Amino acid sequence: MSVVTDTSEDLILNRIPNRLALYEQLCDAAEPCFELNGRHLEDACKSHAKDLMFYDMMLQECKTIEDTIRVKIEEIESRLYRRLNEGGSNRALGTTDIKQYIKSEPQYVQAYEILLEVVHAKRKLESIVEALKSMGWSLNNITKLRIAQLEKITL
Repeated sequence: MSVVTDTSEDLILNRIPNRLALYEQLCDAAEPCFELNGRHLEDACKSHAKDLMFYDMMLQECKTIEDTIRVKIEEIESRLYRRLNEGGSNRALGTTDIKQYIKSEPQYVQAYEILLEVVHAKRKLESIVEALKSMGWSLNNITKLRIAQLEKITL
């Protein structure tokens, strides 16, 4: 089941934190992708596209989860706004007051904390993808230099 299609409270409370743990493991496991010492150029070029695709797919999934969490936060805000606006209080609350009360509600705070963790994971994945793109550029140039060296050799 997709992390995105589920709109229940289980989404925020259980499934996304578990997914964040997976992203953390993937980010930690990315370091060997960048190690070129002792590797053959051909092997590095072969595995590069696969690594870039994998981490870019994880980044896109993380962005989708971020959007889903933002929608969930808006839903929580709307529900809390309605409850506070329609509440039986003797004193009418202004929009700014209601927003301040919403920001202190436990379910809003919990969802926002998870959003911040998702954004952090997204930024880590973005840095990995950018580094892989840079590495691809470097591998391309190294390959071109090797080809140029082979062409200049006279037997």
